[in-house]
Amino acid sequence: MGYLIGIDGGGTKTTGVLADRDGRVLARATGGPGNYLKVGREAVRRAFAQVIGSLRRAAGLGHGAPVDGLCAGLAGADRPRDRKILMALFRDLVDTPVILLESDARITLAGAIEGHPGLIVIAGTGSVAMGVNARGEYVRAGGWGHIVGDEGSGYDIGRRAMALALQSYDGRIPGSRLEEAVQQALQLRNMPDLVTRVYARGLPADQVAALYPAVIEAAARGDAAARALLTSAGEVLCDTAMAVIRKLGMPRREAVLVALSGGVFKVRGHVYRAFRRALRRQRPHARVIEPRHPPEVGAVALVRARLEGRPLEEVF
Repeated sequence: MGYLIGIDGGGTKTTGVLADRDGRVLARATGGPGNYLKVGREAVRRAFAQVIGSLRRAAGLGHGAPVDGLCAGLAGADRPRDRKILMALFRDLVDTPVILLESDARITLAGAIEGHPGLIVIAGTGSVAMGVNARGEYVRAGGWGHIVGDEGSGYDIGRRAMALALQSYDGRIPGSRLEEAVQQALQLRNMPDLVTRVYARGLPADQVAALYPAVIEAAARGDAAARALLTSAGEVLCDTAMAVIRKLGMPRREAVLVALSGGVFKVRGHVYRAFRRALRRQRPHARVIEPRHPPEVGAVALVRARLEGRPLEEVF
């Protein structure tokens, strides 16, 4: 009997599952960061080796147990140079005839809507939307990174919160609780120290995104600037979703499934509500749902569909 492995290689951690050929999950494991562009090739190799080894041990399998297929969702998997590097890495770690490398959005979409027409909107440190129509055509929007894109993401919210805090300090906008919130979250002595922190020492994207809870707290305490910022984030994420829907040619009256994923949406607050309001105005028949399975299970489904030559929705 052969086995299947699904891996979700994220910027902060790697998660994986091992399943039998019927798709039943036998083991789960977690390891270090899975984005080699951020942490380097060797660190990612160690993370993947750790997860694959843990999966085998948890399922009671030796290294000789056959793996019929592996699917990994990874940042960079859709870029030829990165794909070549990642493929070589997995071939060195797993003896299997089938290795599928997909984008992280692709496996998240597969797990979220089980292969049916619809889309996933992901808003974590970054943001991206991907969808598929009844003809099996895939389209994505966003996901261009924190410097030129990722609107509505945790990073985008954190960056804009810092800007608003400085505007409040200058008196360019009415006094905002974001001054205090940013100062406390980054442990600054005063607001001018933010400039030193950002430009001299640097702030990694995940640390900027970590300001999101501070913005939520300021909004909960009635701060108008924080509330407007979070509402704007929800609306721009809806714009990204609508771009996917339009490019897929989905009829206006279609009850399109829209799954929401990522830390920004986990808080059912201003961003979530603003997204739903904006979507309702433009697509009143759309159905906002929770992802039905995690990304790594979506990865298993993708490789199983490939091996069995069946449509994705049939393997769930």
